[in-house]
Amino acid sequence: MSDDRKRLLKELIRQLHAGVSPEEVKEKFKQVLKEISPLEISRIEQELIEKGIPREEIQRLCDVHLAVFREQLERQKPPVAPENLVGILMEEHKILLGLLEKLLKIVNKVQETEELDLAAEEIKHLKHLAEDLLDAEKHYLREKNVLFRFLKSMG
Repeated sequence: MSDDRKRLLKELIRQLHAGVSPEEVKEKFKQVLKEISPLEISRIEQELIEKGIPREEIQRLCDVHLAVFREQLERQKPPVAPENLVGILMEEHKILLGLLEKLLKIVNKVQETEELDLAAEEIKHLKHLAEDLLDAEKHYLREKNVLFRFLKSMG
């Protein structure tokens, strides 16, 4: 990585540390991160920690890194056939994420409401979501028993 990119990345992290809005810095991050690997980012973060920025502060700023990396990974995602095991697991992950989003919305709604009837109805929804989420164990067992075992045999 060029010294200029490294210096710019350190400056962006310092700006976040100083309280600049993550959304403001995110667009600049995108430009800098186009050609930087996650390994290089972690090296720079380590240098900042060694220069006095607390590790906790760097960890707090990871949301911005993750948002940018998520966008990059979405653009680079290789096509996977839906009937392929990886395609099936990816679809199941999307479903689980959707369930978790619903769960969060219901929990927030229950916390905000003072009406007992509305809260009771939402609690019924929570029970159904909990049952659906218990089925996630099957998904993780497939990952462990098939996918991870296959990946381990490759390495």
